[in-house]
Amino acid sequence: MSKDKNPSSPTLIRFQQDLSLNGLEERTQQSYGRAVRKLSEFLKREPDSASEDDLRNYLLFIKNDLKWASSTINFAQQGLKKYFSITCPRDWATLKLVRARGEFKLSTVISIGEVHTLLKLIEKPSMLCFFMLTFTVPAEFRMFMRSHPRECYKALFEAAKETLFALAKDPEEV
Repeated sequence: MSKDKNPSSPTLIRFQQDLSLNGLEERTQQSYGRAVRKLSEFLKREPDSASEDDLRNYLLFIKNDLKWASSTINFAQQGLKKYFSITCPRDWATLKLVRARGEFKLSTVISIGEVHTLLKLIEKPSMLCFFMLTFTVPAEFRMFMRSHPRECYKALFEAAKETLFALAKDPEEV
């Protein structure tokens, strides 16, 4: 999701200030601001005048018509939820209801050929059973992981691949 560096309306400026007071990082503030600006563009008016039906129609529009990726919808929804909870408080069921669930796909980091190469490097038959990777992510990093899963998992699996290759080449480790 791109970011809004210069909010144009008083409502968006107020929202950015509220996000700053709320302790959110600048990039998150800009992305959440963009989500609210996009709602405003859809409505062709200030977002503080939106009704719950307006919000519902917008969310259906970005999901069904624009076909935004589920991660983009989730990020926009989080921005709108924050807007309608701190800057323009509303207690709407729609804000609690929305959660886009998409296919979770991991990027290919290690090819089939690389798997075969790796397995050929292993000399002890007992080591050919299976590999299980477990990643433990610090709590402070989890929100970022959830909003950028493709990039984060790609980096984690790339690091795991390099580690496995290094271990497989070392006779003392295999």
